[in-house]
Amino acid sequence: MPAEDLPIAEFAFPGPGRDRLVAAILAGEKTTTSGLVAEYEKQGEPLPHPGLRQVVVDSAGHPVAVIETTGVRVIRLGDVDLAHALGEGEGFTSVAAWRAGHERYWHSAEVRDSLRDPGFTVDDETLIVAEAFRLVEARDPGSPAGPGGDRYARPGVLGAIGGTPLVWLNRIAPGSGARICVKLESANPTGSMKDRMAAEVIRAAAADGRLPPGGTVVEYTAGTTGISLALVCAVLGYRLHVVFSDAFSQEKRLTMRAFGAQITDVASDQGRITEKLIKEMIATSERISRQPGHWWADQLSNHDAIRGYFALGHEIWRQAGARVDAFVQSVGTAHSIHGAAAALREHRPDVAVIAVEPAESAVLSGGPTGSHRIEGMGIGFIPPLWDPAGVDRIEQVSSEDAQRMARRLAGEEGIFAGTSTGANIVAALRVAGRLPPEATVATIAVDSGLRYLSTVPYA
Repeated sequence: MPAEDLPIAEFAFPGPGRDRLVAAILAGEKTTTSGLVAEYEKQGEPLPHPGLRQVVVDSAGHPVAVIETTGVRVIRLGDVDLAHALGEGEGFTSVAAWRAGHERYWHSAEVRDSLRDPGFTVDDETLIVAEAFRLVEARDPGSPAGPGGDRYARPGVLGAIGGTPLVWLNRIAPGSGARICVKLESANPTGSMKDRMAAEVIRAAAADGRLPPGGTVVEYTAGTTGISLALVCAVLGYRLHVVFSDAFSQEKRLTMRAFGAQITDVASDQGRITEKLIKEMIATSERISRQPGHWWADQLSNHDAIRGYFALGHEIWRQAGARVDAFVQSVGTAHSIHGAAAALREHRPDVAVIAVEPAESAVLSGGPTGSHRIEGMGIGFIPPLWDPAGVDRIEQVSSEDAQRMARRLAGEEGIFAGTSTGANIVAALRVAGRLPPEATVATIAVDSGLRYLSTVPYA
């Protein structure tokens, strides 16, 4: 079987222990050879050959680490680090250099005969290393494969999460000041950045036993997280019970149902998003989760969700040409702003991080709670995982301004998104106006406008 046709997950640490090891790596554990050996023995899986550099991929096929079984280290990495890590000792420091050095070998008759040999093992070191580089190259925006890696098929729909495009704003721009780039998270499978955190949250809960096989995930949601959880649960064989409200769009309700989610409603006060509504939804979901075989995701207090956005920050940095001066993001749960910012600050510690909240409910700024109409942000109270020390400034944007900007984005830039994205652009324009022309401001188009057709600003 040609290497290109082998499932990606088979190239490194296959079996039930893989996700546990991935979770441990991301948590900073199992960072020694002895720890790695113990994890293999616990899972009853064969130990790699001594000296093997093995790539660990998660259940979606994303490479997360390189293991050296004779060293005393597990290399945690972003995609660029992977190319360097595997190149050490061979004189290669980039994907291009590695591929050039091995091109003749891969086209040789010897390799072709080996690949056709029924006795050929898929855990051969050369194949593992080759597939790892193939993954990196596919995710490198500067590679021939393009952003997201269109050259090679993904190992299922969860493998299509991430690697979304970054675009520059051309017509909506400050009269003077920095350039603004926007990460188009609508390119994720459900059309939202929440796919990132949903995959991470479910994977981590399954890995450590909180979510039993075939169990039911329970969550309160304004719809976007619910849709992403519904997708992941459908793919991985879990049930989903969400607590929702009439304060949010009908499109979201219909989409969650399409993925098989069960929905319990909490009535709003004339469609307004308030602290009282959100807290009642939280309490309702917690009660439902007490049933046997149920697990409460509790997104507001779930630290796994923050890790789901690390890749987002690394992608923005690479796609922006390794220059981001300011990062602007709206705050709902605070997962995305803190996760992406943490990754950006690995590249540039002094990058400015600007939070965005509804002007009508500016609780992060110390103001009173209130009602607003910007779905996906401003829950009316301080999110449990909000860390003010990680933010340099807070911008307040009114519902009206956010709605107006969402319409402008569609009509002038061709970016069809919701009102939280509109709020991000309003704030990004303010930030860009205070910076020099050579600076770069990055922000996020959180999701697609298709899920807001029945609501303002599009109805």
